[in-house]
Amino acid sequence: LMERVEKIFDIEKVTKRFYDRFQKEHTIFMYSIQGMEERDEQSTDQRAWYTSIILNRLMFLYFLQKQGLLATTSPALHDGDTQYLRTRLHMIQQMNIPKNACYRHFLLPLFHHTARTPAMEHLWGNMPHLHQHLFSVHTLEQRTIEIPDAAFERIFTFFDEFQWILEQRPLCDEREVNPDVLGYVFEKHINQQQMGAYYTQDDVTAYIARNSILPALFD
Repeated sequence: LMERVEKIFDIEKVTKRFYDRFQKEHTIFMYSIQGMEERDEQSTDQRAWYTSIILNRLMFLYFLQKQGLLATTSPALHDGDTQYLRTRLHMIQQMNIPKNACYRHFLLPLFHHTARTPAMEHLWGNMPHLHQHLFSVHTLEQRTIEIPDAAFERIFTFFDEFQWILEQRPLCDEREVNPDVLGYVFEKHINQQQMGAYYTQDDVTAYIARNSILPALFD
């Protein structure tokens, strides 16, 4: 019991430390977005919401890239680029395309798995299909939105300060983050009453699964 309590406190301490920094970086990134004029409070809410969508997508990809799952030469091997996003940012900056093209010419096609040209195939590498609701086309993305490369360089530098761990084990370092952090951040940046979305820690979800879902499946 004491080990479980200590684990919960460790996770909450690391999560709060990450989230405090995340709030600052979220604000800076939000005001770097171009093409979303500040007309009223609703416009501000939309800008903040879209910022959360982009950063949640990038955090999801950070978990994958740190496991070597992005741009692998074989789906069966974990031989990918653990700095995939930063490497591709530098690659696209050297290509003969408009300046600040990372968002529109690389990330959006990557998020939505749109048609790939030979040049983009070389840039992406052997990427899995990101078949997640998080990567669905958002209505705001029908606008002509632009985000400078410098905004992504800054957020990658922030994310690189942490170790992205997928395994369910006690955190060994205050710089480690696991998927619990992603759930916590998502919960804090949505309208909970409107969306009905609340983050549930793994011990509660495990209890629900053991005592309701699994018995129902066996029945």
